[in-house]
Amino acid sequence: KPELIEGSCVKHWQEEEYSAKVSLLRREEKPIGLNIIFNLINKKGENLTISSLRKALQNSEGKIIGYVYSFENLLEERREAATNYKNSITDELTGVFNRRHYRAMVGEYVQKGVQFSVAEIDCDDLKYVNDSFGHSTGDDYLQTVVNVIKGKMLPSEVLCRIGGDEFVMLSIKRTKEEMLAMLKSVNKFLCEMQLKYPASISFGAEYIESVDFEAYRKGIHSADKQLYSMKKTKHTER
Repeated sequence: KPELIEGSCVKHWQEEEYSAKVSLLRREEKPIGLNIIFNLINKKGENLTISSLRKALQNSEGKIIGYVYSFENLLEERREAATNYKNSITDELTGVFNRRHYRAMVGEYVQKGVQFSVAEIDCDDLKYVNDSFGHSTGDDYLQTVVNVIKGKMLPSEVLCRIGGDEFVMLSIKRTKEEMLAMLKSVNKFLCEMQLKYPASISFGAEYIESVDFEAYRKGIHSADKQLYSMKKTKHTER
């Protein structure tokens, strides 16, 4: 009976210094036996998901003479799944989100009708830094840019690396002008840093007011044009 299984498990986990708070989640009849999934809450307030499998013991005549219960803590499985998911949406080098998460966030904003600003950001002269100082220095350049941007971001804002030297930032709090002003301050900070390589960014931003994918495509195209216009101006001034 489920209550017997719960009671047995409660007694076991009490001995392991867990509280006796149990909530049944579901029961599943499987070919090998009855599987019962339930939650236990420990003294730290953490939720543990427990899987209890009941297997019948039969004698030579096929009569059930008892049951064997096995218990499995699914918390580690859940933690592993969460870690795998986090890794799947994170850029390994910089620690910010990747292109996959960027696309998911844009889809979520559009689906929910959320107005937002989008900025495209490029690290200037990354190829030159890589060729002149080595790829480890190029990696340091990217990480430096990310850290400076993150230092000026709001909690709700999202920064994603979508290519080698390309980043996208999403904000539901800032206007286009506020995004541009923030990135201008990032660029100024980078230019004034005492590094062995030149550091700066080019960027463009747009506010997506009419929330649909067509408006988003027009907005990202506008931000992209601003970015490359800035890059062109920098090259002309050299």
